[in-house]
Amino acid sequence: GKLKEGERSKLWKKILRKIINYMNNNKTRLIGMSPDHAMTLREVIPKVTIKPKRPIGKDELRLQKGTTVRYLLKPGYCWKESTTASLILSRR
Repeated sequence: GKLKEGERSKLWKKILRKIINYMNNNKTRLIGMSPDHAMTLREVIPKVTIKPKRPIGKDELRLQKGTTVRYLLKPGYCWKESTTASLILSRR
């Protein structure tokens, strides 16, 4: 039979909790570990799914956990690299 509104919500929460626990505690192919374990680590290196056509990561800066990143939202602005290797937002 049909469930009442409150009963459906309780049942959905119970099912959803099981699904989330299953997804968080099972190993994923991309990182080779469970997301629950990965969240406790300082750095997670994913497995390469496609062979890169250029040397990635050799001379590139790797961001630390918790680093603030600015997104380029408006056209007409671009990032220019300064001599101190920090990025400066400038107008074209």
